[in-house]
Order: sequence, then C-alpha cells, then structure tokens
Amino acid sequence: MELFSPSDYSEAGYRLYNATDLSRLQQILSLKYLGLTLEEIKSILADDTYNPIEVVTLQIENIRVQQKLLKDLQNASEILQLKETLTVEDFTNSIGMMKKVMKIILTCAKRTWSASLTDLANSF
Repeated sequence: MELFSPSDYSEAGYRLYNATDLSRLQQILSLKYLGLTLEEIKSILADDTYNPIEVVTLQIENIRVQQKLLKDLQNASEILQLKETLTVEDFTNSIGMMKKVMKIILTCAKRTWSASLTDLANSF
C-alpha cells in the first residue's frame, strides 16, 4: 500500500485528488508533525483500529502545550534580560510544560510501537 497517491489522473496525465485524498494527506501531515516517521505513519494508517480523531486531538493538545511553553520561556527570557532571578515557580512551570510535550510525544510513540508489535506478532 502506498502512503499517498492520487485517486485518478486526467486525460493529460495530471494527478487528480478528491476530498478523501485530501483528508488522508491531512492525517499524514498531522502524524508527521507529531514526529512520526513515514514508515510509522504508513503502519498506523494501515491499522484498522486507527482513529483520526485521536491524532487531531493530540495535535491540538500539543499546540496548546507548546504555546504555553513558549509564553513561559518568553517570560523567563524577559526576567533574565532584566538581570533578575527566576523564581522556583517560573522554573517548575517551564519543566511542567516540557513534561506535557513529552507525554504527548510518548502517547504517539506508544501507539506506533503497539502497531509495530502487532505487525511483528502477525508475521509469525
């Protein structure tokens, strides 16, 4: 199975994409944005239990957490530029946001590993 291909071609040989093709492309890009390899993405999309809503939800959460982390880091930068000391609270907030980003990434990785292990088990 190919990861992404057009559903049809015009008489002139141009690739033609329909709404389903574009939805698949969006799913591929979402998974890629979350840091998965093309092989992992191919495996996930081939899985019958794959749920695109899960991926979109993870992506939304990832963006929210990264925006909060960016604000925390900008705040830390401003404090340091003023030659002031970061509070323990500022520091722990940033670490907490970094942990959330890692949790989201690990959630995606677990799903990928699970699909890969299932594929491996089915090959025996």
